[in-house]
Amino acid sequence: MTLVACELGHAVSNISTVVDKNPQLAGDYGFLNKWNAQVALTFQVDEQSSVNPTPSFVSKLHPLVDSETFTLGLSGNYKNQATRIDKVSMTYRIKDFVGKKFERCEYGGTYRGTLFVKSNLKIEDWLSASLNVAVSNGPSSKFPVHPKFGGKADTISHDVKFLIVSSGGVAPVWKLVEFGTGQNPLVFGQRDRVQQLVITMAPADLTDPSALGPAGQFSSLASQINSQINSGRISP
Repeated sequence: MTLVACELGHAVSNISTVVDKNPQLAGDYGFLNKWNAQVALTFQVDEQSSVNPTPSFVSKLHPLVDSETFTLGLSGNYKNQATRIDKVSMTYRIKDFVGKKFERCEYGGTYRGTLFVKSNLKIEDWLSASLNVAVSNGPSSKFPVHPKFGGKADTISHDVKFLIVSSGGVAPVWKLVEFGTGQNPLVFGQRDRVQQLVITMAPADLTDPSALGPAGQFSSLASQINSQINSGRISP
């Protein structure tokens, strides 16, 4: 979460510096200082292991005829599966990032289960592009708004998901005169990791300036529900 906040702070601070140097941009991008940003991280780990023996016994029906045999196949399966979901959510006030100098964000490290958090998430690139589209009539925007349908952005959202899958199995095969094993893995294991980052930026709530307003709350909730539906699970 610290690295995400660092990148977000860098992005807001750099954009604010550009706006300060160009007062004519304040009317287009100044609204951002009254917004909040909610950062939600989800870590999901699915682990499963199974044992699947499939031996077969072969018996000759006639001692002198090799083609006449009787085969008895056996199978069994034992599977163990566990799912762990961890969620962290924090809300930041954009104005708290404005005017502050941030040290260079440090990437890497040896934190377990945080593969994507250790890399450059390019939040500043996303925020700059989103703001240009949101204001529509900014000098660097390529999407001019129609004068009859001018409006303002209610929320800006960013959703990125990483899926890391690792699996392995052991499939020893023996074929003897009266005994054999199947081709299926005798022992199998798999570990799936889903790591998701959702950033929702919206005006602050009028009754609680430290929280997102209704539009931001709805957007954040929609992202979480969509994530759970896509993963096939709805958390209680």
